[in-house]
Amino acid sequence: EYVKLKSKIEEVYEKTKEKSVIMGHSQGTSFVSIFISNFTTPEWAQKYIDSVIFLAPAFAGWPSFQRIFTQSFSPFKTCDELKKSIMRMPGLHIMTPNHAIYGDIPIIHNWHQDYDQDNATQVVPWLRSLNKMDDESVEIYKAFIEKFQKVPVPEPPVPSFILYNDGIGTNVRYIHYLRQNRIVSKIPHPGDGTVT
Repeated sequence: EYVKLKSKIEEVYEKTKEKSVIMGHSQGTSFVSIFISNFTTPEWAQKYIDSVIFLAPAFAGWPSFQRIFTQSFSPFKTCDELKKSIMRMPGLHIMTPNHAIYGDIPIIHNWHQDYDQDNATQVVPWLRSLNKMDDESVEIYKAFIEKFQKVPVPEPPVPSFILYNDGIGTNVRYIHYLRQNRIVSKIPHPGDGTVT
């Protein structure tokens, strides 16, 4: 789809001689960032793109990745097919925490043994161990998302504007109850304005 977007931007520029402004909201900011930094060259972006706008950006992922974890998507009624679709959506995989940004910040507590802590690199294996992702969804993650999760979010090659509310509370860590293989609590954080 990035090829189609690129082609459409070029087409509009050829007709109007005006550069495009690309805007993304929340999860969509990941795709804007990936497009502008990985599917274009800086020269192409500067020729065709005026600027990018990130509204409530989530391009670093969320440590809560709530929809994959709950396997629900309001207002739809949860069923096996919906759960399978959710676990296999690259658009939701991109919402797992970016490894480079979250670094060694603990995301999961008590997975392998009491009092241990695991960082963002262990989120997908953890979700797999809870059957929140199956083998096919892990393959999809590895093919389309993982490479973007391993590096910091790049600075766009054109002017950018970020608009966010850093006071929105978000679950940032999970306490895993080892003996029953379930989550017993989520640790909220008021938000730091740059990640969620």
